[in-house]
Order: sequence, then structure tokens, then C-alpha cells
Amino acid sequence: MIRRRRGEKIHRLREAYVRVENESIAAPDHVVNELILKGTNRSFGALVTDAKKADYSFTLLEATYLERTGLRFEPADYVSFGLADKDGFLTNTGKLLAVQHIVYNSRVFCTRWNGLEKGSIFDDALNDKEFEGNLIYLLQNGSDFVRNNSKVRFVKEARYRVDKPDYSDRAVTEALVNALIHRDYIVLGSEIQ
Repeated sequence: MIRRRRGEKIHRLREAYVRVENESIAAPDHVVNELILKGTNRSFGALVTDAKKADYSFTLLEATYLERTGLRFEPADYVSFGLADKDGFLTNTGKLLAVQHIVYNSRVFCTRWNGLEKGSIFDDALNDKEFEGNLIYLLQNGSDFVRNNSKVRFVKEARYRVDKPDYSDRAVTEALVNALIHRDYIVLGSEIQ
């Protein structure tokens, strides 16, 4: 649709709609933003921000990288891994890996419920914690919460015992990584529970 008033430039008005059951409704802003990013072949994580890399610390990322790979995280790695651009500005992914908590909705809420149903936080929650910070911190603390709130059975063998936790460490790590990486950071207030 084109609208023109006298002396005004031509503006194209675009509206996006989504299908909900049997009707089309105007798409919320976050859906429009996702469509724009997809249409330009970009992702939220790859968008360059106005945050300078030099203003933030990445000690946890660098230490974790060294521990896992045996290699030092070099300055050029920030660009090649898509955490910063060549001018030193962080991408959204870079902001999510900074030690400082600079992405508000980079949080995880952990609750151990009494039974299989969620209930009142006062009556049915046996333990709950909120963690906020960079992705590595969230992964470590989320894993620790699950480990500390799970039962570990064991089987006795002749000379040792075999631990059998409720959830394997690998399954917990996979679930948390998927939740952290695939969540929609465009939606302010979205959270992982």
C-alpha cells in the first residue's frame, strides 16, 4: 500500500500477519523482527552492537576454551568465531559470552518441584534458584543445580560401585545447551525455566 500526502515522500506501509487457527492476525514485533532477519540472511546473534570488546572481560570464555581444547583464545578468534567485528564491536553473541551481565534476559530459573506437577512456589517447590550472567556461567550453574537436586543410586560390584544418577551429565548438558542456544533472545522477558 502506498500513501502520499502533498509535499511528502512516498512511504510503503508493510504489515505482516500470522495465522492463528482460522484467522490472520497482525504479527507481533518480535515475529516481524525475526522475519526481517531471515529475509536478510542474518541472525540475532550475528548482529553487531554498539558495545566495544575492549570494555568487557572474557576470562571465563578464554579459560573454558583453554581447558576444553588446550589452545589459547587469540584476539583474532573473536572475529573468526563471530563474537566481534574487525572494528572491535561485539555481536549479540559476543555480549552473551562477556563476563559482565550485559544482556538482561540472559537468565535461567531453576526449580525442583515436589512431585511431577508444578504447583505453588510456596508449597511444592523444594528448591529454587535464579542465575543471570554469560552463557558459560548459566550452563555451569544450571548443571550444578540439576546435579545437586537429583538422586544418585548405585550398584555394588566386587571391587567398586557404579553410580546411576537420575539424569546423565551428558543429557543435562545437552538440554541446557539447547535451551540457551535456541531460545529467542529477541523477545524481552523470555526466560528459561
